[in-house]
Formats: sequence, structure tokens, C-alpha cells
Amino acid sequence: MTDPAFLALLHHARAERWCMDPYCTTCEPAEFREALATFAGEDRSRLVTALATMDLADWFDVHNADGAIRMSLGALGSLELVNVVLEAWLPRLGDQIRIADVVLNRVVRPRREALAVAERWIDAAADLAVRVEDPVLLEHLIFTLREDFVRRPDLVATARRLRKGAPALHKALQRLKSVPPSA
Repeated sequence: MTDPAFLALLHHARAERWCMDPYCTTCEPAEFREALATFAGEDRSRLVTALATMDLADWFDVHNADGAIRMSLGALGSLELVNVVLEAWLPRLGDQIRIADVVLNRVVRPRREALAVAERWIDAAADLAVRVEDPVLLEHLIFTLREDFVRRPDLVATARRLRKGAPALHKALQRLKSVPPSA
């Protein structure tokens, strides 16, 4: 269950239209960063607990869930704390494609070697991508796994089946030299 105070912070940010783009060069999302820092406290334990116990569906109440997730995880300040949160999210990921994709593409992929939970997150995202046949998640799995993507026959078969209706997925598959173009 989501910490009511953290949920209130997210709803306030939405109501006030705070920027949640972590790389915004116009406003450098100061309000949201400051609110996260205040909420987190000095040792960040309050934020760790709030994120780890959060109902993942609550992210969809935020106007920029992708940025809010990235900024919230970034506010933890260490990969060890990010691991704690992602470990807690894994068993509750379910069919949350958007959450799986944001974490895979924006958190796990750039820090794959440093995150203890990375390979389990990749496996969960891969299972989800195959189960729901999501072309964007498959494309991001290609970017994450690179040539290892072809060692996952379930991913390759699903991506090949979906490539015609998904130009970005088709292009990502073309970049992998070891995947034959046939559907």
C-alpha cells in the first residue's frame, strides 16, 4: 500500500504541474527534487520505504510517471537503495508494462553492471514482453541485451512476429546482425 504522504506529494506535484523531467534545462525540476529530498529525510529511509511499498498502479496518477519514477529512484542517492526498491517491486510487477519499461530502459540498462537486481529485472521484463507482446518493451530489451537478445528464442520469435507493425522494433532488429529478417 502506498504511503499516504508520498501519494499526497505526487498528487500535489500533479496539481501544481511541477516539472518531472529529470533533464529539463528550463526549470531543472527544482520543486519536485526539493519535495523528494524533504520527504526522504537525511538517511532517505522514509523514501525507500514509501517506494518499496508503493502500489505500482499509483504511478499512473502522475502526469509524467516516467520522470517521477526516475527522479524518485535518483533521490535515493545510492544504487544499494535503488536495489532495495526494485527488489520489492519485482514480485508485484505483474502486467505493469510502463513501469517495467521505464525501469529497464532508464534505470537498469545504464547501470546494468552495478545493479544487483539487473538480471532479474531484465528476465521479468522479457517474460512480460513475450506475454503481452509489447513492441516498445521488446525494442528496449534489444538495446539492453544487445547480441544476447538472440540467445532468447522466445524474445526473438515474439519480436519477429511483431516487427511489421512496429517500425522502431523492426529497425532495432535490423541492427542485430544475427537475427534473420524473415518473419
